[in-house]
Amino acid sequence: MDRRVQAVIDCDVQDPEAAFVHCWLKSGQGGECFRRGDIVFEYSPRSTAT
Repeated sequence: MDRRVQAVIDCDVQDPEAAFVHCWLKSGQGGECFRRGDIVFEYSPRSTAT
C-alpha cells in the first residue's frame, strides 16, 4: 500500500489528482490530520487466517 501511495505522490499513476490519496494528502498539508501513515493504516489488508 505504501508503494502505491508513493506512486500517487510521485505522479507515477495516470491522473493522480483524481486519486483519493491525492485529496487526502492535499487536505492534510503535512499537519496532524490526514497523514500519510493514516492512509496506510486504514487501508491495510486484514488477515483472514483462522
